[in-house]
Amino acid sequence: MADFQRAVDQRQAVQLFNARNYAEAEQLCKKILRRHKDDVTALQVMAGVATAGIDFARAAEYHKKCITLQPKDPEHRFRLAILRTFQGHYDEAVTEFSRVLKLQHDHSAALSGMAEALERQGKYDESREILRPVIEQGNEDAQAAFVYMTLQQHAGHHREAIATAQRHVNRDETDARTRWRLWLLIGKSYEALSEFDKAFGAYQQGNSSVPSSFDGDAYVKAIDSVIDAFSVQAMSTLPRSRFASQRPIFIIGMPRSGTTLVEKILDAHPQVYGGGELGGISRLVASMPAMIGSQAPYPQSIVEMTVQDSDRLAKAYLDDLSKIKRGNDRVVDKSLGNFKHLGLISILFPEASVIHCMRDPLDTCFSCFASQLSPVEHDYALTLEHLGIVYRQYERLMQHWSCLPNLQVMTVRYEDLLADQEAVTRAIVQHCKLTWDDACLRFYDSKRTATTLSYDQVRRPIYKSSMGRAQRFESFLEPLKLALGRRSDA
Repeated sequence: MADFQRAVDQRQAVQLFNARNYAEAEQLCKKILRRHKDDVTALQVMAGVATAGIDFARAAEYHKKCITLQPKDPEHRFRLAILRTFQGHYDEAVTEFSRVLKLQHDHSAALSGMAEALERQGKYDESREILRPVIEQGNEDAQAAFVYMTLQQHAGHHREAIATAQRHVNRDETDARTRWRLWLLIGKSYEALSEFDKAFGAYQQGNSSVPSSFDGDAYVKAIDSVIDAFSVQAMSTLPRSRFASQRPIFIIGMPRSGTTLVEKILDAHPQVYGGGELGGISRLVASMPAMIGSQAPYPQSIVEMTVQDSDRLAKAYLDDLSKIKRGNDRVVDKSLGNFKHLGLISILFPEASVIHCMRDPLDTCFSCFASQLSPVEHDYALTLEHLGIVYRQYERLMQHWSCLPNLQVMTVRYEDLLADQEAVTRAIVQHCKLTWDDACLRFYDSKRTATTLSYDQVRRPIYKSSMGRAQRFESFLEPLKLALGRRSDA
């Protein structure tokens, strides 16, 4: 009977996870693990929940436990290798992929994963050599084709890249996510060839093939609730934490607005560590009602906070930073969703430096539409209309934050940074209360790799070809302009 109930619980935990009911899945797995500490299914689900919460360190521990329990199962090492890739620990990822291939030499996903990890480090020749045998034999799968197509694009071989993708994009065996990624790369190659009609068609084809559950009305209401909870009056009475820590540096903004570039500039400073999209504030938001003993959800529960609660939440975040980077280095958190939580950030870290990145709205939104943003986290980016809705609410919320007293936020316009790199960089360094270091102007020499979609761009000196990108697609952007309230005839 116990084994039957265990199997039922395992099945339910997996179903809850697949339905993205992460909190319930986690609770059920904890129940399983209390009785069976070596339950691999529960450990795998816990790793997935931790990954979804961008708690990669905890996810890695669960994967390692699975490897210890079942050392000959290549899938455990494969999942760890994928996680290391997410973290930007590409050398470790390559090592784990190699171990997978020793256990199962024909593990095609591990082969592609290793090639992609090398490509993300700029080791194009090594990546190409790994894929060459399957490409030359015509035995590559869609994921291998995706990585090889990326390598062809780096070499400027865009016709060949399109041909590579077209061998796989309409095959039944190509999974939906890889098909979407291939279409977007086809669009990128057509755009590089200045064939903008074909490029937009490929971007649209890819995005329309992915289901979206985005609800514009619900999104507006969610922003309403944040503005109501963090009103000017509320912010004058909410208890600030007594942590005067300046250690975190928060970079906020929409995706594709220059946040990775600004992070890379700061990461080049010897006293700063670029942590990427850490997700710590989002995890606090999710757990805050329980932590302060409130029955109300966030953000309504914010009115029940005490000074002790603020201290406890701030300490929890700083403890997470210490796991990521020990010592006294400042740590950059560029989790994009943090623009929604600027009120909470100001309460927990009144002395923290905040940098708000902005870029031309049309360029920002179109770049989101044409980029491989996660369709789970950024499902609004699959249509121009939804992008316009989200951008307007982002503008509205940032306008609200700007009206709050004692909120020290520096706005960095992407176009200004490109026009005068040194002046804007010096202003960024000064805002973060750092001493000047010339390395910040040579951010592209840094050996640290970015994990976001801009990983390739920030390996190069600043260039201006991305400015005015949306203008090349002017005839297709009326739905976006209408959603932004910027009609062509206005």
